[in-house]
Amino acid sequence: MDTALRSYYLQAMGITAWRLRGAKDPLLYEHVLLVDENGALQASLLAEIRAGSDSLDEKQRHLLRAIVFAMGLSIDEKGEGDLDFETIMARSPSTIIMGVELSSQLLPDLDVQDNPLGQATRIGSTQIIVTHSLAQLLQQPLLKAQTWQHLKHGGASQG
Repeated sequence: MDTALRSYYLQAMGITAWRLRGAKDPLLYEHVLLVDENGALQASLLAEIRAGSDSLDEKQRHLLRAIVFAMGLSIDEKGEGDLDFETIMARSPSTIIMGVELSSQLLPDLDVQDNPLGQATRIGSTQIIVTHSLAQLLQQPLLKAQTWQHLKHGGASQG
């Protein structure tokens, strides 16, 4: 069907925006290494990046730094941020995935029904904790307390 004809029928049905369904573009994420005061690796954190962007915005970065600080950890600024997911899993004792969609993309076999948000799951020797994305936390501030409980009870914090 040509574009003009398609637009005519869509407009007749009251559809103003249309996009062909298909595979979703893969989500991007920012990877940071979380270390204790001695520089020992405690966890990897993968923060989902909003669709249409290629990095975290300044508000998301600020919130991420605040969360890491509250955990009693710090971001390893010289860390290996662009590793593939399998390498991250192999090197880190704990991996925090901030974003349900991101966790579904990275771990398609992880059933959200069996592993609700915040429940620590073990894959091999790595503990996985899935929680809300930074974008969700900024849009819905009441989720911050729940996310803190996920991190605290999941064993990711030092405090």
